[in-house]
Amino acid sequence: MVSTGVDSSADVPSTAIYAQRLQQPYLHQHISPQSLQQSTLLRSYLSMHSNLHTLAQDCTAAPSQYVAQPYLSRVDDFRSRKGIARFRCSNHVLQIEVGRHSRGERPPVEERLCTRCDLRAVENEAHFLLDCPAYAAVRARFEQDLQLRPGTSLTVLMNSPKQCALGKFIAQCFAVRAQNC
Repeated sequence: MVSTGVDSSADVPSTAIYAQRLQQPYLHQHISPQSLQQSTLLRSYLSMHSNLHTLAQDCTAAPSQYVAQPYLSRVDDFRSRKGIARFRCSNHVLQIEVGRHSRGERPPVEERLCTRCDLRAVENEAHFLLDCPAYAAVRARFEQDLQLRPGTSLTVLMNSPKQCALGKFIAQCFAVRAQNC
């Protein structure tokens, strides 16, 4: 019999083993609480994920606490789901990310200011969706659906039970931003 160099199926990990590996707390094995304070990307990501925000505080959390985000099952429209996913992963054109990807010397976070308003605020995800006056009309249209109130946090907004409305809200804010370039 000729050997193919591949062992029998007994040596191939099962799907269950891969699933178990995926549930292992990668965040807590590779990221320290100190690095969370220094990384704008991780800070933004954690501010939008209520379950991860809690887990970041407790590095002993059980892997079973890692769950799929609700928008993955609640939003049927592919474009809305994709928009929420891109926003949650900081795959957007806000100054906080543009500065992070600058060639050469990166501008400090405090210099990545919003170019759409005069508040001299860092254009991060919270400012964009919750505070910037340039998007006040869009916020007003979604105020009831998303329960937007003064002091609403990004975590509360991004974990709204009305994920379809959230997807439309994010898309409309980016559409206004694109028109004002």
